[in-house]
Order: sequence, then structure tokens, then C-alpha cells
Amino acid sequence: MDSNSGSADITHNFPPFFKVHKDGRIERYAVFQHAPAGLDPTTGIESKDVVVSPDTGVKARIFLPKINGPDQKLPLIIHYHGGGFCLGSALDLPFKFFLTSLAAQANAVAITIDYRLAPEHHLPAAHNDSWAGLQWVASHANGQGPESWLNEHVDFGRVYLVGESAGANIASYVAIKAGVTGLAGLNIIGTLLVHPYFGVKEPDRMYEFMCPTSTGFDNDPIINPAVDPNLKKLKSDRVLVCVAEKDSLRNRGVNYYETLSKSEWNGNVMIKAPEIGVKARIFIPKIDGLDRKLPVFVHYHGGGFCVGSALNIRAMVMLTSLVSKANLIAISIEYRLYHEHPLPIAYEDSWAGLEWVATHSNGLGSDLWLNDHADFGRVLLGGLKIEGLVMVHPFFGATKELGKIIEMYKFMYPSSTRCDDDPKLNPEVDVNLKSMVGDRVLVCVAEKDLIRDRGLAYCDILLKSEWNGNVEFYETLGEGHCFHLFNPNRENVGPLNDIIVNFIYQD
Repeated sequence: MDSNSGSADITHNFPPFFKVHKDGRIERYAVFQHAPAGLDPTTGIESKDVVVSPDTGVKARIFLPKINGPDQKLPLIIHYHGGGFCLGSALDLPFKFFLTSLAAQANAVAITIDYRLAPEHHLPAAHNDSWAGLQWVASHANGQGPESWLNEHVDFGRVYLVGESAGANIASYVAIKAGVTGLAGLNIIGTLLVHPYFGVKEPDRMYEFMCPTSTGFDNDPIINPAVDPNLKKLKSDRVLVCVAEKDSLRNRGVNYYETLSKSEWNGNVMIKAPEIGVKARIFIPKIDGLDRKLPVFVHYHGGGFCVGSALNIRAMVMLTSLVSKANLIAISIEYRLYHEHPLPIAYEDSWAGLEWVATHSNGLGSDLWLNDHADFGRVLLGGLKIEGLVMVHPFFGATKELGKIIEMYKFMYPSSTRCDDDPKLNPEVDVNLKSMVGDRVLVCVAEKDLIRDRGLAYCDILLKSEWNGNVEFYETLGEGHCFHLFNPNRENVGPLNDIIVNFIYQD
């Protein structure tokens, strides 16, 4: 967000947030309506405003559901609002609607901190105010705090931090500081970051104006958690990062998720992107007994990243046959296709599908078939163990033999560096190949397939790598690329399926 003098009277202009006049006056582009606290007649939620820091005058608004009995204790949600650190208030109408609804649906007490805004109060004032708010809440853990609603009705063993956009940044900050300082009295079970704001390498003039003491992206832990030595101390058992497909901040949320996943923090981090609409089709055989657990086969259809579907008749015939023959559960991921969705979206959707499958490993996922009947002792993603990979007529790059195909791939994936440097096309240059999960890999090729040699080359690369698993190879003579899909009644389809079934059930 670059500053821009739009008029002689304006020294700094940061649309759609604020502009600064020569006389120092701050003019915001958006001003929201405040909403008074009180009883919401629809939900029965009561709310009131309290002062959490007499020195700064910072307030908070508390939302209390209907209490059934004097001894009832409810979870506590602590909320930090968004607005680029410079817009909005915890007392505004949109946040009253949101937190009234959240408190009612979750049957929880909610409190939202009305921190001071930049640029009148330079960052990190918002973070300091929010931390003071968390400390004020913690002062009630012994039942002796200044606010009776918190003393009497909050279970401080079940505390959740929630923030959106800049508020998500603040929620992460206070969770880390709670771990660093050893804040007593609160058991923070979860932290929810909705469309979080963090920085990027390119200079952000508005952030620099609001936080003149910032040392820049490479050194400022507030906007770059990767450089925060205390990230591993984040005080929360679980973190959920929510992103939106068309949000300009989407990649920053993904980066935060990846940074936290790779850190020494011992909690469980998840990412949720429901807006992308990725689907899957699940195939399940007849189950004998409620406790019966079956192997899981996660399938990704072919089609050059641009044609086909997990929901088409060819995939259905192939997977129905395999499920019946192998007595397993199959899940086919419906990733989005080029050219409506340029690469690497197909890869990202496929990864999201595998992560979704993994959420069922504790029996608490969203799909009952997987919760009740999938044996997750054979695949690994978090709590899943991936026992084997089956690759049928795999596509990898080769500049000379597949010139036009590689040219098409480059067109679909403009940021690709082509065969020599792109690990998606050339596994030999993938520094992470040795870390590939799975004990075994089966590579199937067809004699008359144009990309037959690519499968052979992949086997050779894998055998020469530092990966510690076993590689198996099978070739179907006299057949072309994906023959089993185009004519499932061909005599060579049965032997191919037998090879796959035997591979799955190897000891």
C-alpha cells in the first residue's frame, strides 16, 4: 500500500483505509456505526462494556448467554477485531452481530478488546492493548477479578482466541506472549485465525507509517512469524487458519500455516479453505460388521491437468471395480482444472483433499464412512500412515521427447521453470524426494504409451535416491496410455487390477 499525495492538503494517502492532512488530522475512508450494549431479544445474549486498562482507557465488550444455574461455567472466546490496525471498533454494529451470534451458537462467553487504533497510536499500541486485555481477563481466573460475569460464569480451562485479518495477527501475537511470559490462569485450548494479515517482503508503506519502529519484514516478528524465536512457545493446543480463495491475503495465511507446521511448536495446526469447493467421491464396499476397518485408496485422476473429472463415468467404472475386487475404501479427489484454474491449483487442491482425509484419523472427521470404516494405520499425514503409492502411467517431463506436451504444461503453469529445475516435472531435482512418505511405490507403464519411458526414469531416479522404500515395476504389453479407462473390458485390465490389489495387500 503505497502513499500518494492526492491533493496539496494531504501528506499521506492509503486508500481504502485513511489519509493524513498537513495539519495532522486523520481522515478515515470508512466509519462504522457503534451499537450500544444490552440484551439481544432474539438470542437472549446480554452484553456490557467494561474498562480493562484505566491507564489507556481501553475498553472491552462482554457477551453472556443465558445461564442455567448459578454454578454453570462456560467456555470463553477472546476476540480481536480486524481493520488493518486502523479501522473499526469492538463496539461497532458488525462485531456486535457477529459475537452475539457466536456466543449463542457456541454457548460461550465472548469478550472483544477495543484496542487503540493507528496511526494516532503507533503500532504496537494495538498489540500492547490486546495483551493488557488478556492479562485483565486472566486476573479473574481465581474468581477474584473486577468483573462478576467472568468470575461467576467462565471456565478458564476452556479459553479460545479468535481474530480476523489484523485481529488474527494480534491473536497470534498475544498467544505467543502468553507462552513467553508464562501467563497463569488461562488454558488456551485453541486459536482461530480468520484471513490473517502478515507481511510480505515488498515494502508496505502503510504499515511502515503506522509502525515507525518496525525493522522491516526480515526482522519484524509481528509481521513475519518465521523470524520470531518465540514462535515455538505459542500458548495454544490447536491453531486453525482460515483463508479465502479470492482474498489478497490468502497466501499470507498459507505461509503462516506452513511456518507454524515446520516450527518446534508442539501443538496441532490446521488450515481451512472451504470456499474453493473441492469435492471428492467416496466408494465403499459392503461392510460386514460395524467395527470392520478397510484400507484407504486415495485417487487422483489423469487428463493432463486440464480434462477429466473424478466424477465421470470412466473414473466411476474403474474405482467401482477396484473397490469391489480389493475390498477397500476409495476416495477420488475432484481437483480444479486448467485453464479456469492455472497450475499449481490442481496440486494445491489435491493436497487439501489429502489433508481432509487425514482429519478423519481420530474418528472425528466430517464423513461418517471414513470415521467408521477407514483403517488409517496404512497412510501418514499427521496421524495417518501412508503405506504405499500406486502410479499408473505417470506423467513427468522430458524436454526432447515430449516437447509439445511440455510446451502445453508451460502454458498452463507460467511460473514453472521447465524440466531442468521444476521438481513437479523432474523428481531428480527435488531435494525432498528422500522425504517422500510411503514404504513402497508401484509404477505401472504400458508398452505403447508415449510417456512409458518417463515411468521407467522415475523408477530409476527413486532407486538411486536416498529414499528408503521399495520400488516395484509392472508393464502391460501391447497397450497404450490409460487403456484401462478407455476400455475397461479389455483383457489386460484384469491383470493390471490384480497387480494393484496384490500390492495393496502385501505384508
